[in-house]
Amino acid sequence: MLGIILLLVLFSCLVLLFEKKLSDVPGLIPTKKRILYFFSGVALSGILVVLNITAETILFSLNWKMRDFHYLEPALVVWQFFLSVFTEELIFRGIIIYILMRKLRKHTAMLISSALFGFYHWFSYEMFGAGLVPMLYVFLMTSLAGYCWAFAYLKSRTLLLPLGMHLGWNCINWVFAKKGTYGQGLFVRINELALTEVQNLILSLLKGLVPVAFMYLVLKLYFDSKNKSQIGKFEKTSVESTDAGLPR
Repeated sequence: MLGIILLLVLFSCLVLLFEKKLSDVPGLIPTKKRILYFFSGVALSGILVVLNITAETILFSLNWKMRDFHYLEPALVVWQFFLSVFTEELIFRGIIIYILMRKLRKHTAMLISSALFGFYHWFSYEMFGAGLVPMLYVFLMTSLAGYCWAFAYLKSRTLLLPLGMHLGWNCINWVFAKKGTYGQGLFVRINELALTEVQNLILSLLKGLVPVAFMYLVLKLYFDSKNKSQIGKFEKTSVESTDAGLPR
């Protein structure tokens, strides 16, 4: 928690330095719209993970059972994920993108931030020594997720949307994890299949690329339609204002 407070102070200092005034650049002051963005983000990523697990279960004939756990364990895990996700969003989608966009184009800043997010997961997942292919896979998948969440931040102008998406992604994945960041998930596989290389490839794509691609597609369709709606309203208002001075 102290780390988050320090990051917020650092972000505020950067905004004050560059803007010469304090403003809510990360979009963290809660409003009805931003809170809706947060819970929509949680729901979107959570649904995609559940669909992903369902597809995996059907394709590979998996069976699950719920393990015994203390009723406070899920709440504690969600809180731990919230702290870690909030920290990562402040750093990679907040501070880094804000600094990069002072000198670079928006898309370039997003790409650099996403690459740094991918490199970071080599350390957080302890990937060094795991082999080149697993390291490249982790880098690619986490970088793509980072790009998607950077897109969500810049389009919504609030970190609460990528925060919700990131939180939902991590929490629901943990529920079905064999060995997650904060221990075993709530559901355990009761059958393990020996997979071929092709099956492993399909499974890897299901877990990483497909959900992120759908997440990005949903965001793009939503914000594109929103922009068109705003442009339409502006054009209608402009026409009405012009017509108001014409003789009838």
